[in-house]
Amino acid sequence: MKKSLTVLIVMLIMSIGNVTLAQTWAEYDLPASATAVAVSDHYIFVFTTDQYYEVGFPLTPSGSTLPWAQMLIPGTGKIKGGACTPDGIVFALRENGDLWRLINGQWENIFQNIDGLTGLKGNRFFAWSHNTIYEYLGGFTQMPFDGVKAIGFNDNNVFVFTENGNYSGPNSWSLGPAEDLPNFYPMDAAMTDNEYVVVGSAIGNGAWHQSPPDACVPFTHVLTGGVINSVAALKDTAYVGGQLGNKGMLFNTSDMSGIYIVPEPVLQVRSNNVGVVVAVSASKLYVYGNTATVGNKQPITVTPTKLIIAPNPVQDGCLRVIAPEATEVYLSDLSGRLIAGTRLDKGVNEINVAFLPSGIYLLDGQKVIIP
Repeated sequence: MKKSLTVLIVMLIMSIGNVTLAQTWAEYDLPASATAVAVSDHYIFVFTTDQYYEVGFPLTPSGSTLPWAQMLIPGTGKIKGGACTPDGIVFALRENGDLWRLINGQWENIFQNIDGLTGLKGNRFFAWSHNTIYEYLGGFTQMPFDGVKAIGFNDNNVFVFTENGNYSGPNSWSLGPAEDLPNFYPMDAAMTDNEYVVVGSAIGNGAWHQSPPDACVPFTHVLTGGVINSVAALKDTAYVGGQLGNKGMLFNTSDMSGIYIVPEPVLQVRSNNVGVVVAVSASKLYVYGNTATVGNKQPITVTPTKLIIAPNPVQDGCLRVIAPEATEVYLSDLSGRLIAGTRLDKGVNEINVAFLPSGIYLLDGQKVIIP
């Protein structure tokens, strides 16, 4: 099977002989249907219509049952966003606009008519209503602003996106007009540490804008047949979750060598301060990152096949494999940690491994050298 990616228009093209390996995400069944997700440095929070489920790091292996704790959230309307600060304060935004806060074991309704909530970075996040931005940094401050659809920020800058354009500044109190992104319809936004702004958009197909803040160009990427639901930033990398056809998808905008396809649309993706990205579909939790490596799937024991691997060392990021019959193979590092699995067709297959760091790997028990 062949999967190829272009730079500006991303399409999945299926033909014989070429396989792209996607990133490895740990996967877990959820105890109830999810509506939103949040992650702190120590815990994952999965929100449902009327409660949240909490689990702490480190996680058990992918595919196992997680030891969830749960808590009922007051109010009405399903939960559409949440956050948990480093000091353990939990926020939950209901669809009716009520923002609830859990502190010292007690829930309190602190704001009404809230339209959206960003992910957390450090001890900071943003909420907004139709005419006000609320910035949390240990406590809330607010600023009048109309028409917010998404907010992306890092330690140095804040970007506010509306349907008609965007506004930027070193903080929420000094926002000024930036270059317009007309007809962009922002869905969610994030900003990486290296100052790249990523904002997802619904334009019939999925799209995302990605650029330095001083070089805004609309529709820098379009995902044919896709829908962008959510984006999150982890250091210098942005992660996107959404829908591709009737499936869900997760990918890293800095490395388009693989799109992780999942059975259901991905509803939301969020990151924490220590290198973990989490995402949810209605019935699954997906986890990627340093603290969660114990959750990666263990390599599956298979009967070695007589693969011919050439060239080896790999050249130009493409590994050529001749298989005597159709088979599933697994790529791992020398410690045994699974990186990816894929199916080979009988005959010649080409595997894109350009996204992997230099080193020695094992493909179905045989060494693969990536210079």
